[in-house]
Amino acid sequence: MKRIGLGLVFVLAAAGIACAQTVDRVEISNAGIYRLRIDGVEPAPNSALGVFKTVSNPVLVERTERVAGAKGTNFGFNFQIAGAPQGQLVTVRFVTRFPPPGLRDPRTGKVLLTSENDRQYRIGELAFRSYGFDEEWEIVPGTWSLEFWYGGKLVGAQKFQVVKAEAAPKSDRDDRPSDNPTR
Repeated sequence: MKRIGLGLVFVLAAAGIACAQTVDRVEISNAGIYRLRIDGVEPAPNSALGVFKTVSNPVLVERTERVAGAKGTNFGFNFQIAGAPQGQLVTVRFVTRFPPPGLRDPRTGKVLLTSENDRQYRIGELAFRSYGFDEEWEIVPGTWSLEFWYGGKLVGAQKFQVVKAEAAPKSDRDDRPSDNPTR
């Protein structure tokens, strides 16, 4: 009986090793301004508006790291988690760092310097992350950093320079409103 128990321990330990995952980095592409559709909203108490929005059909309008701060503007990027094994579900922490003096919610007076939410994605699958300006008070000029953390380690980040809308250069992008102008 002792051998069976010990053999079972070895089998379970080997299965644990086989299922171990690693996240090496997050690969980011197509950073810019997007048009997209909101599919759902779920509570996210550590975010600026207290919700996390799931989106679909992101369409890159302009590839840029410079964002005109205007209500209804969405900026983001595609990303892929690099690691092993491919297809393994992992939990990454999204951290959004706001420029000083931070975002001040006029309803509560609360000031946010960061927003943090845990999300699950599969290693190797293409995904999308964005931020959209729904309220005027969210529009804070300066450097915004959208980061990915795994196991207490920074594994990827994309910075955007948010400028006042009137300071942003005009471009050839399509400024027609989308089906849903919020993120």
